[in-house]
Amino acid sequence: MICPGTTIHQCVNVTQVCDGKPDCPGGGDESPLCNNDQCSIDNGGCSHTCHRSPFGALCLCQPGFHVQNTTNYKKCEDINECIENPNACHQYCLNTNGSFMCSCAEGFVLQSDGHSYETGIRLLTTRQSIMEWFSPTLRTYGQINLGPNMRYIIAFDIDNRTNTYFWSDLVTNIIYSRTERANNYTKLITSGNSFIADMAFDWIGRNLYWTDYMLEHVEVSTMDGRYRRILFHENLTNPWSIAVDPRAGLRYLFLTDWGKNPRIERASMDGQQRLSIVNDSIEMPVGLTLDLIRQEIYFTDHHLNFIEVVNYNGENRRKILANSHFLHGPISINVYEQYLYWYDSFSNEVRRLNRFEHGIKAQKHERILSRSGIISMKMSHQIYQPYETNPCQQSRCTQLCLLSHTAPLGYTCACSTGYILEQDQITCAKDHSPFIIYMRRDTIGGISVRHNQQYIDENSNYDDLWERFVTVTDLHNGYEFAFDEVNETIYWAQVNGFLPDGTLK
Repeated sequence: MICPGTTIHQCVNVTQVCDGKPDCPGGGDESPLCNNDQCSIDNGGCSHTCHRSPFGALCLCQPGFHVQNTTNYKKCEDINECIENPNACHQYCLNTNGSFMCSCAEGFVLQSDGHSYETGIRLLTTRQSIMEWFSPTLRTYGQINLGPNMRYIIAFDIDNRTNTYFWSDLVTNIIYSRTERANNYTKLITSGNSFIADMAFDWIGRNLYWTDYMLEHVEVSTMDGRYRRILFHENLTNPWSIAVDPRAGLRYLFLTDWGKNPRIERASMDGQQRLSIVNDSIEMPVGLTLDLIRQEIYFTDHHLNFIEVVNYNGENRRKILANSHFLHGPISINVYEQYLYWYDSFSNEVRRLNRFEHGIKAQKHERILSRSGIISMKMSHQIYQPYETNPCQQSRCTQLCLLSHTAPLGYTCACSTGYILEQDQITCAKDHSPFIIYMRRDTIGGISVRHNQQYIDENSNYDDLWERFVTVTDLHNGYEFAFDEVNETIYWAQVNGFLPDGTLK
């Protein structure tokens, strides 16, 4: 209780109030009203505990309750700890009358302190390999054999159900896949990529999503790479990290863009309903990961040097770490149990902290690993890819079946680049409408005539230039090209220099 009548807020224990001994300056904790025991009449009107005070009956609440209604200070109401303290539980929180209960997702067990624990593994990439780590402190590890000639792995993900790894090589601009027991890798996507920054596997709908930093779009393909399409490209300038939550009722895609309009964006996994959910006080969002259980997004800012978290709607934004001596250029990020892991590109270290601690404790983090060249971190465990029935198994889509947040059946049919969806919204047919093929020094693309663009130059908006066929990106100093419409083949010549007589080489 605060001592009455004092300019300095001095507090005394409620047991010291009206005990016959003055404990506050001036004896404000004692008064003649202390002798008027109002608590003896109907408990002073209090719903819980009544205590004598210098002002009459003082109502106190039991643990787990508080006086919420200021107009009725005698009534105690339950505290919803799950809302008041989002970190009360690591995973699921159930409010009870006067208390709360924590529970765990499948694959986790509850410890005696109410925290969750499980024995999963985590994965990290380096430039030439994928390293597999088996302990929370990253002390035990192995190397996953992807095959020879891997030069710069920058993006990867895993299908836990089939133990299939997907990754891209920045040098070859090829997307590969390999199952754990396979003798060699498979080339899934061999053309039309320029700089694959990140990828995310939809473990329910069985599709692969990725961001292309240079071509400024998000693309999706079937798991085998047979069908692919640009999901969206409008208003993207530097797309980087991508993550998906394909569970029923959600089916969201999240990505970061640190270009002209830095932001965290959410969209339905069929590319519809794009929404910017974080766009203020942010400059270069690079790392992004999801906490599926709590439905939260953790992200890093490479320029402002902070780690923050918001929910799937962009609400309840909270700062996890900022202005730390050990936070310079954070890029990759992931969560595992109560810990948050990130890779610092300045110190070449993987560090972690307890994401549920507050105050001074929240600033305490430890170095787990010192290793250069780490690009991406992913977690591999069933909890990170919980099994659900795939609604696309019942679809009749002829090419792509994309999970959808709003579609009545939970999915929409889509077509590869160069194809259009017929009126039945199921069948894909070749798009025979006229289009223009154009060449830049490093790119050959196609644009539909229906856009009525008057001219194309270096200042043009290239948002619509990739829609008619898969963009050709593996050319240098393009000089001339020809298109065989019958065989759907493009031929081109490129300049590699000049001969002594001045002719092209």
